Amino acid sequence: MSPFRILPRPSLLTSAVVAMSIAGGLAVGTLAGGALVLAAAVGRRA
Repeated sequence: MSPFRILPRPSLLTSAVVAMSIAGGLAVGTLAGGALVLAAAVGRRA
């Protein structure tokens, strides 16, 4: 936690943006994975 306090605000903002991007990517990946699982389930039923 201490390193973040030493960094200036612009770096904190950049880190926040990167963190949000990573979180968004994980969310999209999870949704895509869920869609593939649903498609596979529907394919097996059909």
